[in-house]
Amino acid sequence: MMPYPHYPRRRIHSLDGLWHFAWLGENVDLENLNPKAVACPERMSVPGCFDATPAYAGKRGTAVYRTTVQTTPGTPGLLTFGALGMWARVYVDGEL
Repeated sequence: MMPYPHYPRRRIHSLDGLWHFAWLGENVDLENLNPKAVACPERMSVPGCFDATPAYAGKRGTAVYRTTVQTTPGTPGLLTFGALGMWARVYVDGEL
């Protein structure tokens, strides 16, 4: 997916690929969830749906996806999402 309008000088990085993944299940206290403290022992494809994989088929609840992005310090950035299932909280350097 390419953003429109196209800006030839803007660097664009797709975050598609294998991300670190953790299934937390139902009844997660999202207000007190510390995403940095969550171990992500599995890998999950992005884009993708964890609940469409055999291990999590039909499950509902909270999952954590984590990846690393390198940027130029002091340069503004923009994250654009092509889709999200229901909702998401996005943390950058631990900040919501």
